[in-house]
Amino acid sequence: MCLSRYLDEMNYQLSSFLGYDDPNRLALETIDGMERRIRRCKLRVRQLRTSLESLEQRIREKRNRIERLTSRVEVYLHLQDHANAWQYAMTLDRLYQLVEEETGHYCQIKRSLSYLTSRKKDYQKKLANFLATFYPNR
Repeated sequence: MCLSRYLDEMNYQLSSFLGYDDPNRLALETIDGMERRIRRCKLRVRQLRTSLESLEQRIREKRNRIERLTSRVEVYLHLQDHANAWQYAMTLDRLYQLVEEETGHYCQIKRSLSYLTSRKKDYQKKLANFLATFYPNR
């Protein structure tokens, strides 16, 4: 019995020393975890916004090129130069496909951005609620 009591006492002192039963330590770990999630969301949101801007620029450039090529095709058709008109028409077709693919990718990134932004807001609300309940005088 004495050995058992001694081990229990040592276990209690060791866990108290390490802070395993300290509610403040658990709360701080929870706060740290929430703040890490918020930081990761913010970082990913910045990355997605940068990707969106880059993609918007590429789509805009391709659409401008499509306009220029379309007018060239019309000119070549007017001049009865079907070989050049056909060559530019094939380039136009590839550009239309690229713009369509990039527009789909743009929509996908936009959805991801919207989802992450709402998750970040949820995490921030949860953190604020946790802080308000754990530290009411703050």
